Amino acid sequence: MKKTLILSMLCGLGLLSCGENSSAYKSLKAQYDSIALVEEIASRELSQTDSLVASVLINFQDIESVENMINVNPRRGEFRKTERERIKDNMMIIGEKLRAAW
Repeated sequence: MKKTLILSMLCGLGLLSCGENSSAYKSLKAQYDSIALVEEIASRELSQTDSLVASVLINFQDIESVENMINVNPRRGEFRKTERERIKDNMMIIGEKLRAAW
């Protein structure tokens, strides 16, 4: 009976020393929480950067498509237009693109 009691007490002490209350566990938990926080911040920043790059690429594509639509050289066009008609058409294209962006 004494042996069982002593063995039970030793097992109980062993379990208590390995529990969540130990200083080593608390230290590791604090390090894990710190690393998890740093990773979350880095992930958010990466997501924002990806979003910004995608937005810039879309804007470049829009600019390129508008540049191809605007006729700067009247002799290059298929139809002969007056300077006023050409400017009016170019302004309408720019206005449409700006309205689409908002």
